[in-house]
Amino acid sequence: MAVSKELKDAVLGELQKGQPLMNLELVRQELLKWLEHLPIPDNSENETWEQRLREFPAEPEDVGLESGLRIRLSLSLRTKENRYQLSILESLMPTSREVHIVCVHVNWKDTEWQLQKNVEQCYAGNFDDAPKASHTVWAQNFVLGQLGDALAACALAIFGNELINDQSQDEDKNLCNPLPVSVNFPKPSDD
Repeated sequence: MAVSKELKDAVLGELQKGQPLMNLELVRQELLKWLEHLPIPDNSENETWEQRLREFPAEPEDVGLESGLRIRLSLSLRTKENRYQLSILESLMPTSREVHIVCVHVNWKDTEWQLQKNVEQCYAGNFDDAPKASHTVWAQNFVLGQLGDALAACALAIFGNELINDQSQDEDKNLCNPLPVSVNFPKPSDD
């Protein structure tokens, strides 16, 4: 007996609807484990990374949604020049419930976030190409167990964003003709 493609797709869709939402505790533990490698900034009001982390647990109505993204974890980071927002998002689409997103925005202000939200709400349903968030430095998908790799990529993106080209020509000249260095290694013993 042949099974139609429509029936297969319908069964697969129903099975995927039963996928659980993000396991927030496991993702949080993975994030904190990665953050252990970074020192807490000096003069910080918080003593641990855990105190700096903002959580947004799933609401009961999130389970029934079939589209959209939700921020589950958020961490503000500052450098001398910029303010970064690291966010871990969950896709509520049943077909991608076990795949999450980590992204970093630079100089993201609350007013911009609200404006972006309003624009997306106005355009939702009217256009397929809804506007995307500005100031994105990095965005990457991950599954549980791979958040560390995604965070390392975020850190490289932040580092790349911070690099500037302000070296003078004099500094470059010193590097082009390094002075010879005499190195005396100890003689091997005959033992």
